Amino acid sequence: MWFDCWTIGGIGIIPLLLLLTILFFFYSLFANEKRSSSLDILESRYAKGEISKEEYIDIKKDIT
Repeated sequence: MWFDCWTIGGIGIIPLLLLLTILFFFYSLFANEKRSSSLDILESRYAKGEISKEEYIDIKKDIT
């Protein structure tokens, strides 16, 4: 009986759209946390010693 509503003139599309909206919301919420800003990457590289202080200052001027 549950699957009968999927075939009645598009009424079943509403729960499907609601589900897709919720899934997209959670995906976009967690996907944004994985991205690092360019300034965060620069500070990380400087902290690891990959770049010198002069390079850090020059790159930071370009970024900001």
